[in-house]
Amino acid sequence: MAVYDNGRIPPEALTPLSVGGSLLSGAAASFEKWRVQATAAGRELTITSVADAYRSFQQQHDVFVSRYEVVAGNGPFNDVRIYEGKRYVRLRGAAAAVPGTSNHGRGIAIDIKNAGDFGGSFHTWLSSTGPALGWTNDEGRSVNEPWHWVYGGSNPTPPTNPTTPSEEDDMPFRIHVTSSPNTPSEVGKVYLAQFGPTGHCLFQHINPEENGVHDLVKTPIYNVSHYQKDVIRKNIITREAAWKVA
Repeated sequence: MAVYDNGRIPPEALTPLSVGGSLLSGAAASFEKWRVQATAAGRELTITSVADAYRSFQQQHDVFVSRYEVVAGNGPFNDVRIYEGKRYVRLRGAAAAVPGTSNHGRGIAIDIKNAGDFGGSFHTWLSSTGPALGWTNDEGRSVNEPWHWVYGGSNPTPPTNPTTPSEEDDMPFRIHVTSSPNTPSEVGKVYLAQFGPTGHCLFQHINPEENGVHDLVKTPIYNVSHYQKDVIRKNIITREAAWKVA
C-alpha cells in the first residue's frame, strides 16, 4: 500500500461517501454498512459536512487558524498548541488537531451529525454498533467530542515515514503539560514518560516539591504506533488527556 503524508492523500486513493466527503476504502465501506444499520433502526447516520470526513492539509490548516491564534496567555479553554514553531492558543470553537496530525487527514475519521451528548440516545446507539464495524469514539471522548469517530479496522492509511522499534523506545523522556481542557489541574505538571514493550506509553508523575522523590507507579495511558512515538518525542502535537504532550 502506498504511503501518503497526512492530509495529502490523492483523490484516486480515496472512496467517496454516499453522504458526501470521502475516506480510505476500508473506512468508507464500513461507514456505508453502518448507515444501512442506522436506516434499519430508524436513524439517520451522516456527517456534519463534506470536510468532516477526509480533510486535506489545507483544510486542517484553515480549521486550526480559525480557532487558534498566536496570542499571550492560555485563552478561555486553556488549550495551547505548537504549530510551525509558534505558540497557538484556542480562542473559539472546538479543539482542533495541529495540521498534519489529524486522523481526518489520514482518511479514517468522521464527525457525525446530531450525535448528541455522551450517553444520549443516538450516541448510545453509535457506541453499541460502531465498534463491531471498527469505529470508536475514544479519541473524541478524550477531547469531549461525542461526534468524532475514528475507524481502526482494515486498510487504514499507513502513517508517513513509519519506523521500526529501536533501543530509543526504552529511553525515558519528559512531557510538560501545557494544554488539558478537560482536566485543567494537569496544566503545568511534568511527567517522566517511557514506552513499554507492548507499545503502551507509560508515565510517572514528577513532583518537584517532594525533593526529587518521584511516584514510581507507571500507568499505561495510550496504545501508540511507532510513528506516533516519533511524533510524541519530537513534541509536534499537543494531544491532551490521552498523551499529555506539550
